Amino acid sequence: MIKNRKNKNKRQFKWSLLFLLFFPFFLLAKNEIRQIITYEKNKTYFMDIIAQIELTPNIELALHKGMQLVFNYEIIIREKNKWYWKNKKEFKKSYIVSYNQTINRFEIFNPITFKRKEFFDLKSLVHFMEYLSDFPLIDENKSVNKELELKVRFALDKNKLPSIIRIESLFKKDWDIHSDWTIWQPL
Repeated sequence: MIKNRKNKNKRQFKWSLLFLLFFPFFLLAKNEIRQIITYEKNKTYFMDIIAQIELTPNIELALHKGMQLVFNYEIIIREKNKWYWKNKKEFKKSYIVSYNQTINRFEIFNPITFKRKEFFDLKSLVHFMEYLSDFPLIDENKSVNKELELKVRFALDKNKLPSIIRIESLFKKDWDIHSDWTIWQPL
C-alpha cells in the first residue's frame, strides 16, 4: 500500500513538473499572417492581409492602465533571386493603440490620415487590426519584367515602448508580440 502511494506521488510530481515546464508556452500570444491577397487596380498593386493576433495578459494590462502601444505590419518588397539588401522597399502600416479612461473606450490612431477609431472593447480592436485592406504597394510600371517577392509580418514596435518597459521586454516574452515573416510571390 505504501509502495503504491509512493509511485502515485512520483507520477503526480512528474506530471506537475511537465505542466510547469510547458505551461508558459501556452500563455504566449500566437500571431500569424494567415492570408495575403494582392491585386492590381488603376496601375497600382494593392494588398489585403488577414492575420491572427493575440495579445498577452501583460499587454492587455498595460493598455487598460493607459499605456500607448504601437503595432506595425512590416512589409518588404524586393526582387526575387537578388541579394537581400539590394533593390528592396520597406513599408510599415502602424496602429497606435491606447485606452481612453474618461470615455471608457479603446482607440486606434492612424498616423497617416490622422483619424481615430473607437472601440468598446479590446476584442473588437484586435479584430479590426487583423484585417488590412487596400494597402498600396507599388506602381505597376516599376515592376515591369521583374519577379518580386513580398515579405510581411505583424509586430509590436518595441522601440516605442517606455524605457523601463523596453528593458523589461528584453527579458520577458510577454512583450514579444510578432508573427513570423510570411513570404509571398504575387507580383
